[in-house]
Amino acid sequence: MKNARFILLIAGLLYTVVTIILMMQEESLYNNLNLLNLLDYFKYWMMLGLIILVGLIVTGTLYTRSLEKQNRHLLQEHAATKAKLYDIEQKRLEEDEQAGRRIESFRQSLDKGKKPTDPDAPRA
Repeated sequence: MKNARFILLIAGLLYTVVTIILMMQEESLYNNLNLLNLLDYFKYWMMLGLIILVGLIVTGTLYTRSLEKQNRHLLQEHAATKAKLYDIEQKRLEEDEQAGRRIESFRQSLDKGKKPTDPDAPRA
């Protein structure tokens, strides 16, 4: 798709440049080179221009749709990643709360006199 679009862009630019040169040199082409039959090919030249233009429009439309599809896919991935990060954060907060409760229960047990550093306490 990218190559076709690039080729059509180059063809369109070359077509435009050649058309401008032919229009600027129209009188000298007819007078000096006797190219009166060049007008017979004018309809083919215009048809070539229309084909290039339609090709550019079609490839541009397809490329835009491809980008929109890719954008939708990336937005879905972004939403899924945000949901995973939210779940991870909630799990971390829950673990922090559990650790806080354990620390608090340990402090309360120390305050009640069940000191783990007490020499009379049985060791495991």
